[in-house]
Amino acid sequence: MWVSTGKGIALIDSLRVSNLNYAGNIDKEYNKSSFARLMNGEFVYGSTDGAVFIMPLDISTVDYWTLLRFTGLTVDYQNVQEEESLRPAIHDMLADRAVRLGYKYNSFTVSFESINYRFQRDIVYQHILEGYDNDWSKPSAEGKASYTKVSPGTYLFKVRSLRRSDGKTISESTLEVKVSQPWWNSWWAWAIFTYL
Repeated sequence: MWVSTGKGIALIDSLRVSNLNYAGNIDKEYNKSSFARLMNGEFVYGSTDGAVFIMPLDISTVDYWTLLRFTGLTVDYQNVQEEESLRPAIHDMLADRAVRLGYKYNSFTVSFESINYRFQRDIVYQHILEGYDNDWSKPSAEGKASYTKVSPGTYLFKVRSLRRSDGKTISESTLEVKVSQPWWNSWWAWAIFTYL
C-alpha cells in the first residue's frame, strides 16, 4: 500500500513501513486526497509543490550496506600552533580508534560518514558518548557530534548509520575517548599536597 504524508511517501508492506524519500525528488508535503492512478500504472500525487509522478514498479525498498568511518576530530579553543601540532597525532588516534586529550582540550567535535552515492539521501546517523550522554541522539543527516567540557575520564563514543527509509542499522563504529586529569588532580600532585 502506498501512502502520501505530510513528510513524503511511504510504502507499507507486510506491516513494515518504509519511507521512500531517498528515491529522489519526492520528499515533499502532500495534499490530502490528492492521488490518481494513470492508465499506464503511474501514480500521481498532489503536493504543495505541484504534481509528483511515480512509477511504482521502478521503486522498491532496498537493502544496501556502506562503511562508516571517522573523518576528523576538531578540538575547540586551540590556537593555530596547537592545532597544527595536534593534527598528525589526531590522524593517528582516529586510525587507532583511541583518542587521548589533555584536560584543557575537553571540548571537541567528532566527524564521521557513510557514503553510498545511490542512497546517500537515505542515510542518517545516531551517536552516543557513553558516560556523558544519557541516550542515543535523534537521527540526523549531519555527520558530526560536538561535546563541551567533558569531565576527565574514559568514554566510548558510538556512532551508527541508519536507513531513513526503514530505520535499520547499516553500520556501526566506536572510538575510545580519554580526557586526562588536570595536573593538580594527578596521583603525584596529591602525594605532594599530602606531604606538605
